[in-house]
Amino acid sequence: MKISNINAKWYGLIDIDQGHYLQEEVLSLQDTMGVHIIGCEHFEVLSLGKSAWLDFDSSWNSAFQQVHQTNRGGKITLHNPGQLIIYPCLYLKTFNLSIKNYVQLLLRVTQKCLVDLGLNVELGSNDNIGIFFEEKKIGSIGLKCQRGWVSHGLAINVDNDLAKFGMFAICGQKNGKVTSLKNEGLAILATDFFETWVKNFSKELEACEANYQVSAMLSECKPINIKTS
Repeated sequence: MKISNINAKWYGLIDIDQGHYLQEEVLSLQDTMGVHIIGCEHFEVLSLGKSAWLDFDSSWNSAFQQVHQTNRGGKITLHNPGQLIIYPCLYLKTFNLSIKNYVQLLLRVTQKCLVDLGLNVELGSNDNIGIFFEEKKIGSIGLKCQRGWVSHGLAINVDNDLAKFGMFAICGQKNGKVTSLKNEGLAILATDFFETWVKNFSKELEACEANYQVSAMLSECKPINIKTS
């Protein structure tokens, strides 16, 4: 049974500021029963998480087209054309999800999509969260969660240029390696992967929601006395 409204839209190649504006616009609706998923690519930008300024290198200002401080968790990553960006915006309490469980859900959905394409990816460890193929990172996660509302999301290397990823510690990991779907022999458009991802994500959320509704109904049941002879 579908209880929430799941709305997904592809925006194409946009600036990271526009991506953040779209998320804030959705969150301002305070739509507790809706899930809004923004799909896009970004122009080249080095994206710094809240704690990443501790590792800031002034040479990045000239090495990258843009360096952007964000309000998401996580360290440093690079966005550029050909990399799929997915920003799901939702109210976690609607699905009885903790932030930890939500991260696991995002990873699980992405892993399933990649495995279905024939790429046997693995999930990273607690200190290096992400999706990996043969120890090379292909997908990363960075989130913002405030009063139960979650935004930002994940980046998946589809057919983007990986040359500049060696210029910084990827997600805080020195000597980290990256790869892309294209490098691993998979030819797929970012839009097609986005569509598949949304379908799998929706199924996972609906399962969480249904389980939550059943639990809520059970918790509201009043005890009854049964007489036995």
